[in-house]
Amino acid sequence: RTTLSRDSVLVLVNYLADLLSDDLARNTARNHALSPLIQVLVALRFFASGSFLEVIGDTFGLPKSTVSQCITAVSQALVRRQHIALFGMFTNVVAKWPGNAHDSFIFQDSLIYDKLNDELRDVEDGFLIGDSGYGCKPFIMTPYPHPSTQHQEAFNEALGKTRVKIEQSFGIFKRRFHLMHSEIRMDPVKVSQLIGACAVLHNIAILRNDMYDPGEAMLENDQPDVPPYDGPEDGLQIRDYICEHYF
Repeated sequence: RTTLSRDSVLVLVNYLADLLSDDLARNTARNHALSPLIQVLVALRFFASGSFLEVIGDTFGLPKSTVSQCITAVSQALVRRQHIALFGMFTNVVAKWPGNAHDSFIFQDSLIYDKLNDELRDVEDGFLIGDSGYGCKPFIMTPYPHPSTQHQEAFNEALGKTRVKIEQSFGIFKRRFHLMHSEIRMDPVKVSQLIGACAVLHNIAILRNDMYDPGEAMLENDQPDVPPYDGPEDGLQIRDYICEHYF
């Protein structure tokens, strides 16, 4: 029960079992230990379905505790490997904060914020795009909160159309792994590992050109409403420059 193709699933299972064999073998170095292949299968089943651990256990003939151990072991091994690349994939994942943490706070506490703040200084260096939940910085452009000219309206429209790809990426990610659809009632530390592991698997699928067709439904914005950012903004001049020269 995943949007990955059958061929990708077969290749992915064997690839991960081989890649993570040392990590998973050390985790179960005792008599009658589960093979890395079985551990990977158990974890992927959970990621894809989001089913209760008891249901996963019944499928494989395993107790709930063993299923939990498999999921934890595979998630930790995937996150340690950090198979995150560019070209439409998730390049930076921060999954340690609760859902009520503001987007701008999470971003400012991330390593990528520090990196961009140090390295990106002008338009030629590039920048990220964000919604009104983020502050306008030299390295992240956000919409005008109250556009007063046609140029500003055109800027906002272009920014919104570009951000559709971001919303689609999250939508595709959630549809690849049903686990991401709703509340995960587990220890927060473990939930963070699960999210990171699913992001790695999502990237591997893209590397294999296993692209998920979003369809019209994916154009819907299923992201929660975020309160507007209220704080210092030092990217306003760069935003005005882009608006005046390109719109």
